Amino acid sequence: MVLKSLESLLRSERRSHLFLINKAWRKHRRFCVRCHSTKIYRLSDKRYRCARCGYTFHDFTRRWIGELNLSARQWLWVLKLFELEVPAARIAKEVGISYPTALKAVYLIRRAITQSNGEVYCPGKAPDEELPSEEKGRIFAVLERNGKVAVCIPKDVNSEAVVRDQARLAGQGSIVFTGPIGAYDALIMRRRWLPPYAARRAHGRISFDGLEGFWSFARQRLGAFHGTSDRELLFFLNELAFRYNHRNEELFDSLAGLMTQIMPNS
Repeated sequence: MVLKSLESLLRSERRSHLFLINKAWRKHRRFCVRCHSTKIYRLSDKRYRCARCGYTFHDFTRRWIGELNLSARQWLWVLKLFELEVPAARIAKEVGISYPTALKAVYLIRRAITQSNGEVYCPGKAPDEELPSEEKGRIFAVLERNGKVAVCIPKDVNSEAVVRDQARLAGQGSIVFTGPIGAYDALIMRRRWLPPYAARRAHGRISFDGLEGFWSFARQRLGAFHGTSDRELLFFLNELAFRYNHRNEELFDSLAGLMTQIMPNS
């Protein structure tokens, strides 16, 4: 979205709200976000109630942007600054929100991106398995197919196998990555999961056959990761893959569309 169009949207809360509503419902008739019935009616406080199941909701209930108490204008600013890769601390200052709120907003955007990418697990993993616990979800694989990069969780690799099979590791900040291993073009993990001797040597140069473009794009950005969990790393890697796969496009409209989608059942 060009800045002039964004400026027009941001002139009023009403315009910003209408833009996000149109993204949420995509010109479809409103329906109950719990049971999907179209038999709903409007309440005096502008919320809706389902005549079938009695659920009361508003336009952004069970959608990513409904998880934070931000105005529509604030959300649009957050999305634009996120598109520009502005850090959370600067987002908080520019939008006029607290730093924890800005962090939560960025976290939600990354979750929405990850959800939009489809399967979290690499091919061969049961699709209904949940995201692994902190003890198990340590390794992430990068796959390149037809010029597009995807991130997934492999079922057949652990940190011990990486140390045993990979003579050279490379690191960027708190992240360690490898070259191709097995069916995967690269593996990524947090440095803390490696034995100390392996973590210390993770500074070499390695070959990324077929992934040179992605790594030239992602390597410095990996050094900016300051998350404290594997789950956060998974979401961050999916953000990088999303940015790379859409590197010749403006992301604002796509991000607004993702953030107004209905969240999966937890």
